Amino acid sequence: MALKNKKNYLEQLQTAVHNDILKQALAGNVSKVKADTEKALHQFSDLRNVKARAAYLKLKVLEELDRFLIQFENQFTAAGGKVLWANDSKEAQEKVLALINEYPDATVI
Repeated sequence: MALKNKKNYLEQLQTAVHNDILKQALAGNVSKVKADTEKALHQFSDLRNVKARAAYLKLKVLEELDRFLIQFENQFTAAGGKVLWANDSKEAQEKVLALINEYPDATVI
C-alpha cells in the first residue's frame, strides 16, 4: 500500500473497513486458518511435549536474541540493506514515519 501521508492512510483504511468483499475474504481466511490449525494439531501425537519443546526453544532464542539481531544486521548490511535501531516503540514509529515521508512513492508492507 503506497502511503503519502497519514490522512491518505486513514482514508484507505476507512474504505477497506467498509468493503464487504474484503470483509468476506478476511472472514474466510480466518476460518481457513482456524481449520488448518486444528488439522495440524492432530498431526502431533504428544501435543504436551511439542508445546514444552516450543517453549524451550522460544526461551533459548530470547536468551540469545542480542546475538541473533547482530548477526542479522551484519548479514543484512552485507547484502546492501540498512538496519535502523530504536530504543522503544515510539522511536520506532518515528523512524518509520520519517521513511514514509522521505520516500512517499514507496510501498509499505
